[in-house]
Amino acid sequence: MRILLTGDSLLARNEGLDRPLPRIDYELNKLRPRLKIANTAVSGYNSGDLLDHYQEMIGRFTPADFDFLVIMVGTNDLATNKQVPRQEFGAHIEQLCIQLKNQGWQAGQVCFLTPTPVDESYQRVRSNAMVASYSELLGKLVRRAGFRLIDSFRVFLRQPDCLEILHGTREDGLHFGGRGYQLLARLLVNALQIED
Repeated sequence: MRILLTGDSLLARNEGLDRPLPRIDYELNKLRPRLKIANTAVSGYNSGDLLDHYQEMIGRFTPADFDFLVIMVGTNDLATNKQVPRQEFGAHIEQLCIQLKNQGWQAGQVCFLTPTPVDESYQRVRSNAMVASYSELLGKLVRRAGFRLIDSFRVFLRQPDCLEILHGTREDGLHFGGRGYQLLARLLVNALQIED
């Protein structure tokens, strides 16, 4: 199987690896060694950046190149120090869905991930109330477009050791550690039924 990952730093970071491989790629390949992964995620990108850089992040590929496209977006849109207003975020998501359909991506191929929770004792520009608000809007628009949604926000929150999972090498309350990537990889493999 082949998967294209794109979005922001939560998919781009190598989080503790001694090589430049994104941690999510590493964890997915531990679970499914034959899975072919392309990762075009860029740290700091928001929904507007995904639209502006659509060609290099998604458009340079064809839908026939991959079984799945996974997009994680919203984390940077909701940050109060660089916030994209909720209405504008929604317009970006709608436009992104239109571009995906126009390029030929099928409903079963495309999956959006909501932002994950934050540890508010460390994180100063994001709150879980904001994550919930943007995630709710993302889910509504993605489902309306006919694409899949994985509510990673709710899945992470349901973990009894959620705050421990959110601790990463940066200790900023946003960029989670290895256990978070293991959880995210399992979530993707199970939700998308990725076979080896």
